[in-house]
Amino acid sequence: MATHLGLIESHATKIYSAEICKEVKDEITKVVSLIVKAKLGRNGFKTYKLTKYCHENYEKEVVYDGDTLQYECKLWDSCGIPCSHMFYVMKEEHVDRIPTTLILTRWMKDAKIQYLNMNCNGNVDSNMIEQARFSAYCYAFTTFYKEGSKKEGVYGEIMDDILNLQKKYCSIDDPI
Repeated sequence: MATHLGLIESHATKIYSAEICKEVKDEITKVVSLIVKAKLGRNGFKTYKLTKYCHENYEKEVVYDGDTLQYECKLWDSCGIPCSHMFYVMKEEHVDRIPTTLILTRWMKDAKIQYLNMNCNGNVDSNMIEQARFSAYCYAFTTFYKEGSKKEGVYGEIMDDILNLQKKYCSIDDPI
């Protein structure tokens, strides 16, 4: 195992696709820099106030009720993977598996590309499919952009390819 939370990491490798699993492991690795500032229990909820090592002004809050973790997190909202703060609380609570509420189907090994590729009919909410496609594209392109920006001398080629994709799949009337 690459992280100090072996059981959670092992669970992640069983459920997530390889690309997402790498992102999840990166978040698990960040747990080591988090510190509990306060832990409060009330009405079946535990609220953790976390700080970051050598960053006294950094403070985040995670609420745990035994089944779910609640945290206003840009990573969770934008990518749909648990953040380091959530993994920290899992560690504190001796949780050895990623809760099902934090596992999005689209990131699982057995997620079906055909599902996002299908035409919408009366049985499927077209807005839901559109949002799922959008999220999948955002994640794929963000990952691609991160890696592509590290490489020297390929900017022009990448931009040409992106513009060609845009020409091929987007009508001229579509705002970008």
